[in-house]
Amino acid sequence: MSHEPKGPYLHYERPSESRTVIHKATSRGWIVWMVILVLSIIALVPLVHHLAAIGQTSEQVVELKKSVKKHDKLKKSVVPQNRLQPKAEQKKKRHPPKVQTKPTQYVAKSGDSLSSIAEKFNLSIEELASLNQLNVDSQVKVNQILKVK
Repeated sequence: MSHEPKGPYLHYERPSESRTVIHKATSRGWIVWMVILVLSIIALVPLVHHLAAIGQTSEQVVELKKSVKKHDKLKKSVVPQNRLQPKAEQKKKRHPPKVQTKPTQYVAKSGDSLSSIAEKFNLSIEELASLNQLNVDSQVKVNQILKVK
């Protein structure tokens, strides 16, 4: 038996070179871009999860950051009045006695209601609802931020 093709099968010879050409530089570039994309997505997942968990949108976070910046600017713009006072009085004013103040915000927990939160902060339900633009019958969501006096 001969291995040389005969008859109509002459055209069915195996090519000597591969028909597919793989550019190694291009395939490496795609791999690098895919790895960067996957890592970016993995890095963003906790941030998105955190925002969803606290019930705030990204616009609310941006507004909160802006208000903090304004507050910091106001603090810096106030000129200290203690330059003209004697040093003994300045030392007293540098370290004022620690006074516990009421928090101005409360993060709702599981099982909280307007009435239980109002009771914690010695407020009426109507006062708490009006501070937060809520209806007296409103339900409180977990991780909802409420203003308290």
